[in-house]
Amino acid sequence: SHEFYQWVLPLKGELALEIESQADLVSSSRGALILPEQRHCFASDNSNLFLVFDVTPEKSWINHLTIPSFWTLSTTLQKFLPFARDLLGSQPDLTSYSLVTEVMHKLLLQQFLNPSDPVILKAVHWIDKHFADPINIKSSAYHCCLSSSQLQRRFKQMMGQSIGEYWRKKRLHQA
Repeated sequence: SHEFYQWVLPLKGELALEIESQADLVSSSRGALILPEQRHCFASDNSNLFLVFDVTPEKSWINHLTIPSFWTLSTTLQKFLPFARDLLGSQPDLTSYSLVTEVMHKLLLQQFLNPSDPVILKAVHWIDKHFADPINIKSSAYHCCLSSSQLQRRFKQMMGQSIGEYWRKKRLHQA
């Protein structure tokens, strides 16, 4: 564990990561966020490569959001990561480092602060209000005017986890 936020982003291969009691893979389309003081461990092959982006908690926009530990990277972020690696090279200069840091912050802000699907935000608010009830995807889908399968697909795409996983995590967090 450590005192800062840590974004773990894929460049090559897979990283098995456990954060508290949740385990998943960081891979070409999945990233992870480790919160301050969260216990975590990882395993990876030596040929794999990841960008680890540390952020201090002081005055961070991350403090005000609930971000899942594992999430699906936006297409833009997936395309930016190889560019960031090339720009940083083996010995990054201050200008390159500052540029990558600034763009990374903006891409992460875009991913988590400006969600592209307001219907899924509506579902999240509905689940947050009804999390103590039994999981009922049909009711949530009805509230959002979507079919259950469409809601589940869009929810997973935007949130990086299924509706059931989000619902259970919400209950555990409240407990």
